[in-house]
Amino acid sequence: MRSKETEGGVSPVIGTMLMLAVTVILAAVIAAFVFGMAGAVQKQKSVAVTVSKPDGSHIYVTYAGGQDAPLCNAVNVTVTSGSGNPVTYNPSLNGLGYMNSGGDVLVVGTEVVATSSMGFAGKNNRVVAVGNFNEGTQQVLLDTYV
Repeated sequence: MRSKETEGGVSPVIGTMLMLAVTVILAAVIAAFVFGMAGAVQKQKSVAVTVSKPDGSHIYVTYAGGQDAPLCNAVNVTVTSGSGNPVTYNPSLNGLGYMNSGGDVLVVGTEVVATSSMGFAGKNNRVVAVGNFNEGTQQVLLDTYV
């Protein structure tokens, strides 16, 4: 007697599994867009701020621009002395610590100067610069010690 070879049982099972996998992946991608999971990621801005303390009695924070410079309209600077006393400059009081050209775009080269008379003569002064952007977002541009 001859035996019959059957090859038809393997192909429908594999085809069904592949269709099920494609359906699950497609449902996950659609759900991500419908529920807003894919759109919540914000792009990191590319803007530079430098800090220097050349003479020991002044801290210079300079806006250096960058790829996203046209989007940056202001930078807030906070300096914390080595003894731990934070000073956040208030632009409405004295203008120090707040870089703003008065227009929509911050001018490259704008500086903020903190002096030793403000209590920043020693070492380990922490400088934090936060950029404000036209679309209403903020981003830390610099966080360092001088």
